[in-house]
Amino acid sequence: MIPLKWTKADLRYAKITGAKVFASDYRSGDLGWGDTCAHAFIIRATFVTKRFTGIDLTRISAENQPYRIVTAHDILQAGYDLAIGLMSPPRGATWKVTGQFCRVGEIPEFLSQPLAILIYDDFLTFQRAAQELREERGIVRYADVPPDALLPEKPLDQMLAEWRGLVVDASLAKQHILWSAAPYRPSSQFGNGSLSYAGGQWSRADPAYPAEESAAAGAIYAELTQLKADALTVETTTTTQQVDPAFLEPECGLGRLEDGVMTLLTGTQSATGERRALAAITKDPSGAPIRGIEIMGADLGGGFGGRDMSPHIFQLAFAALFAGKPVRLAYDRFEQFQAGLKRHGSAVHSLISVTADGHLDRALVHFVFEGGAEINLSNPVMQLGALHATSFYKFRQASVNGVVTRRAVPVVGSMRGFGIPQVNFNIETAVDKLAVLRLKSDPVGFRRDQVLRHDPDPVKADCDIAGTPLRFHVANAEVCERALAHPLWRDRAAARQAAARRGIYRGVGFAGCMQAYGTSGDPQFAAVQLERDGSVTIWSETVDMGQGARQTLAAVAKGLFHSAAQVRLGTAEPFAVFSAQMLDHARVNALPVPDNWGSRSSASASKTAFFHVHVLREAAAALLRFRMLPALRDLVGSVQDDAALIACWTERGFGVEGRVVTLAEIARAIDDAGKERLAIAHGFFANGWSRARFVEGTVEHRCFADAIGFARNDGSPPTLIAPLDMVFAEQKGPGKARISRSGYAAGGHLIAVEIDRQAGTILVTDAVAIVDAGEPIIAAIFDGQVEGGLQMGIAHALFEELPRESALDRYVNFDRYIMPRASDVGAIGLEQINVPLPPDGALNAQDAYIRHKGAGEITMTTVAAAIANAIAHALGHHGETAWPSRLPIRIANLHFVGAPGA
Repeated sequence: MIPLKWTKADLRYAKITGAKVFASDYRSGDLGWGDTCAHAFIIRATFVTKRFTGIDLTRISAENQPYRIVTAHDILQAGYDLAIGLMSPPRGATWKVTGQFCRVGEIPEFLSQPLAILIYDDFLTFQRAAQELREERGIVRYADVPPDALLPEKPLDQMLAEWRGLVVDASLAKQHILWSAAPYRPSSQFGNGSLSYAGGQWSRADPAYPAEESAAAGAIYAELTQLKADALTVETTTTTQQVDPAFLEPECGLGRLEDGVMTLLTGTQSATGERRALAAITKDPSGAPIRGIEIMGADLGGGFGGRDMSPHIFQLAFAALFAGKPVRLAYDRFEQFQAGLKRHGSAVHSLISVTADGHLDRALVHFVFEGGAEINLSNPVMQLGALHATSFYKFRQASVNGVVTRRAVPVVGSMRGFGIPQVNFNIETAVDKLAVLRLKSDPVGFRRDQVLRHDPDPVKADCDIAGTPLRFHVANAEVCERALAHPLWRDRAAARQAAARRGIYRGVGFAGCMQAYGTSGDPQFAAVQLERDGSVTIWSETVDMGQGARQTLAAVAKGLFHSAAQVRLGTAEPFAVFSAQMLDHARVNALPVPDNWGSRSSASASKTAFFHVHVLREAAAALLRFRMLPALRDLVGSVQDDAALIACWTERGFGVEGRVVTLAEIARAIDDAGKERLAIAHGFFANGWSRARFVEGTVEHRCFADAIGFARNDGSPPTLIAPLDMVFAEQKGPGKARISRSGYAAGGHLIAVEIDRQAGTILVTDAVAIVDAGEPIIAAIFDGQVEGGLQMGIAHALFEELPRESALDRYVNFDRYIMPRASDVGAIGLEQINVPLPPDGALNAQDAYIRHKGAGEITMTTVAAAIANAIAHALGHHGETAWPSRLPIRIANLHFVGAPGA
């Protein structure tokens, strides 16, 4: 959305020069709201062991008093729900936070839970007050409580030990996946239904034989629990730390309530879900109705995640309700550490075995993810962790069991990789140990021989551990082959000895995985409008969080239209009305559409190229075939078919019938014919893209989209073209459980490290990123993903660790939360290898032809495990303790046995 003060040209210049990029760059005057703006400061809980009894404003100096204070009491008295924006726990779990704010008389549910919003009339007073409040927090009153009033919190290692016996608080969210194939009795989620465990009993939701399959699942699990470390089995326990997304920009936003409309400008991944939650606010504090909620999206400032259903926007909304004028809520870095979303810490235990002839056989995995007080996105994080806990390997039996704990800490949610980096660290170090110590084999060659293989024929394809056949391309074996042939791997022994002569421990390690992109239930919208001047405007619900979504969509549009494109991201319109029309049409006509079809979703770092670009192309094709080409024929009297006309299209326009027709002429002709110049498309991906046939007049159009419409502009209601012959891929397997994931990208890292024991340093010197991402749309952006993924992985492996007291200590900042500096990563020799796609693209000949995959996460997932495996090689593979088992890896925790090179 273009702020009212700015012309398109001025705003474009401001963005290019960096003046107006993030939410923190905007002021109320930029939005046409006037220059008068209030400023909000949130008072947060610093104890979860005492009762909150009130706010004492007399502790603030007279000149720093707010003009308004908003507490839970004020919010409830005005008729609002304190739980607005809090996500419901998943099926089987019961715990949830009761409110965004803590009520007086209650024990705060988590550190940093808001207690009150102080609203200041001007920035200077706000700044003085904020400084005073950060130095002296005596305005919050607490009362002691008896110990039995507090929730007990067990150590993580105790939680894991109990969970290995399936003992856990029944209120928590859990996930169980059991896979069994020949020569064992077949059993899987895909074939026999979802699996649960309660009351000491396993339950498999098989539609035909639930009792028999439940008993079989229980028997298989019981057999797997007999695994123990021996000559053919490795036992591995790993822990990873809680980390902060460490965005370039702390969260910030502007809000206003005027004429019954609440408008919020902020950086968010999940504008749709937040708008849905905020719809519960139906009136202002005086009782007047609120007619609408508008969210204006700004770029996030990097980080890849950590802004999905963040509490910040809901606190901003409450401030806007009570401020009486535009208000700004801007976190500083300390407040971001206090209150921002975090990555789950983890503890993972695995037992994996091989047969006597060296083939992977069985795996038993239990993991605990450290959640926060609110569930947020912990459930899908855990589900993805479970699905990826055996990496890209072909086990014949596997049981994976995950649980998310509840802790009285700030919200823990999604970050780049969701829960996959945590489990990958365990399985990839375990497989390395198994190959090196048990089989005395090349660990990369061993991996190559054990990975899952895809095939368009589901009967021939290997299956992931949910039992879903891998019908779509995934280059697991090719990734391993590239690593095996690379000089960094081939020459690792010689390089290790050369470093030893310098007194340095050097090693090279590899780790790989296949990583799902999307949710296998992805509704996607895109809209494109041909402007009267011949330029193009694109609308997409995705946001730019560092993955280059804006440049990517603009480049695709430029390639499609041979014209410059303006891209608007994170927008609700024109999709909100179109979505409602789709759902109404499906209801009236009793169309058999999948669950979640037509709804709107949050943005993800791994969805731009495969999802948003595909639907943009379908919207562009609809605009071309239904509006542009008919107008072109009317202009020049041509009878050529579509293919012939498109073949005449260049940057100058359409060269046809002896003249060049520009896009501006076509736009005016569309207007003269009374037609629309804005096309909207919706596609649904779940085990394949949806497809349909559309007819308008003499034009018939078949495509991999299921809804097409046209509108005068992004604010006018669109006209839906009735879809015909809608086809959706099978959403469920024979067991009637929803297919977990079907689209995967493979990837891996070769990493060399040097350890200087005297200097106390662990240094990454070389890295090879091998990525199955298809064909990059913009090479520089993809290169940035690879480089950024490596650096983020290095940070996770060697640097980052969030102090436990981050919600208490008012001075936590980047002086204590250590990130890699340029001196740590600038000299790394990074090489990138892109594994090419086959002729049929990322899917297969029967599906949409797409030559891109999601690669935002696969570029960092395997880094930590590769570093750990490199360290084990550097230390001489002297035993299982050569492999680090805890992140971040510290030199003090390494087990040195011999001299360098030994």
